[in-house]
Amino acid sequence: MFRQASRFLTGVLSAIAVFAAARATAQPEPPEMPPLSWMRAGGSLESGYLHKPFTLDDDRAVRAVSISGSFGAGKVNLNLDPNQRTFNLFGDTVSVTEIARRNVMATLKPVKADDPMKKGRRLFEITDNCARN
Repeated sequence: MFRQASRFLTGVLSAIAVFAAARATAQPEPPEMPPLSWMRAGGSLESGYLHKPFTLDDDRAVRAVSISGSFGAGKVNLNLDPNQRTFNLFGDTVSVTEIARRNVMATLKPVKADDPMKKGRRLFEITDNCARN
């Protein structure tokens, strides 16, 4: 009786595995999603403070970046913050320079690159800066 139950369960599990494999291969690839379409309109992404700033083509230093806008369309607003901060021992900001932030309208273009850690991460390139504020 144990052998019959074992054969039956093996047959059922094999059938399920074959069905699951056939179903997995039969599903079409999902359509390519626009950059950051998982975010709702009005959402934003922000970097942390960069102690070592990066420099733009016009030699302006940038110490923080935020991205906002209609991510599904690929058009975004980059807010480039050049302000330098100092912190106390607890990490609280104690002073900040008062340099105007710079807003740049840009388009995000997906970069074809595999995520080496297989975490589903994607890279985007800023392809243009249409208007500066």
